[in-house]
Amino acid sequence: MTPERWLLGEGTAAARLATAIVDDPVLAAVLRRARAAMRRTCLVHGDVKWDNAVLDPAAVTLFDWELSGAGDPAWDLGSALADTLSLTVRLRGRAALPSRPTAWVGPCETALLQGYGDIDHGLAERTCLAWVGRLLHLALECASAVDDPHHPAVTGLHDTARTLAGVVDDVIAVVRPAVGATP
Repeated sequence: MTPERWLLGEGTAAARLATAIVDDPVLAAVLRRARAAMRRTCLVHGDVKWDNAVLDPAAVTLFDWELSGAGDPAWDLGSALADTLSLTVRLRGRAALPSRPTAWVGPCETALLQGYGDIDHGLAERTCLAWVGRLLHLALECASAVDDPHHPAVTGLHDTARTLAGVVDDVIAVVRPAVGATP
């Protein structure tokens, strides 16, 4: 048994979803592109999600730093975007999302991106690629939790990642000015 199969469990919903992701040419291409683009440049949290944050009017405080380490800040940004989007998908269904993925970058997401600014060339691209990867990661986590590949949360997150992956360059064009980058 391969390490991946051992980790996911042979025949589980997560293993079936992982196979579907690898077999999907659009998702696989975006994940390969993300792997090639990511750079370890600074300390990152590694598990940014609303469950690991405390919000107050002046600041957001992240806790649960056990997965932190050297990484690409785009992973944390993409994770924040994915977790925000996944809340809508999991709680209200995919139909509650705007029909165009370029509209998934609203005022709150733009404010987050502006907070980072154009810290380095390519941040917008890497963030959007990480956004797809984190959505798939969340789908795999859901699949593991419910062991049902057809559960609405699993299919919703998988389909949302697939939709985003299909237009990722259009979304990058929306994110680029939010981080103050020039094409």
